[in-house]
Amino acid sequence: MVKMIEVVKVLSVKEKCEIMCHIERKVKSISGIADSTEEEKVYEDVYNMAMRESGAFGLEYARPEFLYAIHEAIDTYALPAWLKNNEQRRKEYA
Repeated sequence: MVKMIEVVKVLSVKEKCEIMCHIERKVKSISGIADSTEEEKVYEDVYNMAMRESGAFGLEYARPEFLYAIHEAIDTYALPAWLKNNEQRRKEYA
């Protein structure tokens, strides 16, 4: 008996680039990011949330059927509470 190997489709390079550009546009549109350290954490948070939506550990494993859900998750991303609290504290001490 011959076993069939299942071929799993993954995102194309173009689709991966579009996701990363979408993440960059989203992060750049968020006000209240104080420095590059916070910005890096927001990038990571958006990326991880998008990957959770795709059920993958990284873009190299994301499947095309989740492309819409990934972009929708990026579109609806909101700052986490810890970052909002940091912004409020900076305003209080300024």
